[in-house]
Amino acid sequence: MKWSLIPLLLLCFSGAIAGPKATQPLPKWAVKLNCKGWSDCYAVNNGSYGNRDKAKKFTTQHEALQFVKTFTTSLQRLNPQVVEIHLARN
Repeated sequence: MKWSLIPLLLLCFSGAIAGPKATQPLPKWAVKLNCKGWSDCYAVNNGSYGNRDKAKKFTTQHEALQFVKTFTTSLQRLNPQVVEIHLARN
C-alpha cells in the first residue's frame, strides 16, 4: 500500500517542481481605424479614438462588429476594421 502512494505523490508535485507555465496571450477584438498621422489608431468609444492601450476591447468578434454599427459618422469615415489583438495574461 505504501509503495502505490509514491507514484501518486510524485505526479502531484511534479507540476510544482517544473515551475510556472509561460503566459499565453488572451485573444481580444478591437476596431482599428485609419487615422491620419497615427500609426496605431483604435476606437475608444463610438465617437473617439486613441492608441491600442485605450481601445475598447471585446471578447468576441461579433461584439466588436455590433460596436461598429454604433459609430458616429466621423468614425465611420475612418475605415473601421475589426481586428484580433493579443494581450498578455497577468
